[in-house]
Amino acid sequence: MNNYLVTGMYRTGHHAISVWMLHQFAGIKEFSINTVSPWMFAVEANGLHILANSPFKTHEHKDKSKFGQIVDAVNPDTVILTHEQETIKDAELEASKYSWFVKPKTVVIIREFKNWVASCVKMSQRDKKPVVEEISQSTIKLYNNHITSYLEDQSPERPVFILFDKWATDVEYREKVCEDLDLTFTDTAKEQLSIFGGGSSFDNMNFLKNAGVMDVTNRYKEMERDPYYRAYVSMNNEVLLKSKEIFV
Repeated sequence: MNNYLVTGMYRTGHHAISVWMLHQFAGIKEFSINTVSPWMFAVEANGLHILANSPFKTHEHKDKSKFGQIVDAVNPDTVILTHEQETIKDAELEASKYSWFVKPKTVVIIREFKNWVASCVKMSQRDKKPVVEEISQSTIKLYNNHITSYLEDQSPERPVFILFDKWATDVEYREKVCEDLDLTFTDTAKEQLSIFGGGSSFDNMNFLKNAGVMDVTNRYKEMERDPYYRAYVSMNNEVLLKSKEIFV
């Protein structure tokens, strides 16, 4: 069984990438996801492949605590699961607690800083929630952990990092990602908008089947006059510079 631990911050596109990963297997030619539970999905193509959204957060759904039993019972060829809003080390530590999730390959999703901030602030406005529920100095600290690891971790065991903005716009980059993850490039589900989190912060579910229409790499331009956006960007110049170093 091949295991993948996908971690990232909310609004980084990690759900869309996880759904895309679930379709990168030989024989898959169209979006063909089967809903097992509101948080668990499966695709069959030369084997059984499962995607679980935050299964470690057992308080969120009554049957998440049974996920290990489900894995043992169906013995899938692939398990992809997400675990968000953690440092990379803490996400890997949480994953190591589960005997059914053996030696996962860690995948870290990073989005360009200004676009990430813009999406978080916009999400809070869309849902009429306090901004700090979507983004705060604490979550920016976690984002900084991910982006610093990308720049500084040169160990053989380093995670596979996926730059969301580049993934969204560069087909050759997506091919390389598949190669790094030992997947078969089909590019199926690339246009499928993830339903998690209510879809896009800016476009809701308007582009469910044609997500590529959304201008995800220029979200910040729509928020440049927003006081919360401006404050978070100006207060975190060090993080912004790291992001600029990566997203050239």
